[in-house]
Amino acid sequence: MVVEALEALRNSDESLGEAITRNLDGPVTGRDTEAGRSLNFDPSSQLSWAVTDLNGDGRAEVFLLFFIPTGTAAPPGVVMQRHGDGWRVACEIADPGLISRGSHAVPGLIQLLPARTQGWRHFRVFSGSYGWYPAPDAPGAMNCAPLPLGTEMRRR
Repeated sequence: MVVEALEALRNSDESLGEAITRNLDGPVTGRDTEAGRSLNFDPSSQLSWAVTDLNGDGRAEVFLLFFIPTGTAAPPGVVMQRHGDGWRVACEIADPGLISRGSHAVPGLIQLLPARTQGWRHFRVFSGSYGWYPAPDAPGAMNCAPLPLGTEMRRR
């Protein structure tokens, strides 16, 4: 499921997907010969993920969290939602704290909150909390938005 979601992101026109595709292993950015490691995107060390059903519909959503500087204004994380026969980006997680942590997963990086919007659980990352609203461009889908401080625990 994570591989499917990552592939859908890579094939999207989202800036993060484009940054990952541009930086896959190969001759695109070369190698850091001092450290002996690739400068390109390596999901084994630069990707953390979580799979959870955020809305109780029996279909899990996928959090993809990247520990890479993308060189763009792309957010370092997304929530991918199954929609129709494929996947869509339901949420861009703008959390600069993810990049600064390096490539090691941190316990509690994503905290699910008890508050919900139309059945979708709110969540918190290092920089703040996120809630949900109906996606204007995809009937039946949801998008997320950062919540103002102090509102993350209110039920909607």
